[in-house]
Amino acid sequence: MTALVKQNDDSIRVGLIDSQSNQSFFLGEGESENGVELVFADYDKEEAVLRKESQMAVITLTSGEIQTLNPQQQERITSPSPRISYSVRRAARERVRREALPQPKYMGEELENHLQEYQMDVIRQGLPPLPLPLTPEMDDQLVAEGVLPPVQ
Repeated sequence: MTALVKQNDDSIRVGLIDSQSNQSFFLGEGESENGVELVFADYDKEEAVLRKESQMAVITLTSGEIQTLNPQQQERITSPSPRISYSVRRAARERVRREALPQPKYMGEELENHLQEYQMDVIRQGLPPLPLPLTPEMDDQLVAEGVLPPVQ
């Protein structure tokens, strides 16, 4: 075992190298490749239960030892656990990603007002204006302040 990764949806994936075929793969619980199935993984204990044909064994990440199953591990494997569907796991990942995105400071009319005020400040500083049209009130105010010349 080379890796033990906890996903956003609390599922666990295990990186393995098959020393006989010299191939590496990354499995989630219930997945199999080259006849090796990841039956169960415990992130906190850093161990995984693997099945190859009819044999089952526990591999520990830190030591790499392969051991037989103890009664507690055997019970955990045989007890039914609900399998979370891909769509539920994906929705959970998407929710976490969306929550991590920054929320806009202004929205709707408040955003419009902010952009108009910013537009006025930019024009007052002599910088190129934003691609927003000036309202007649904004134009009159800038003319009164002497920032813009009056219309001839």
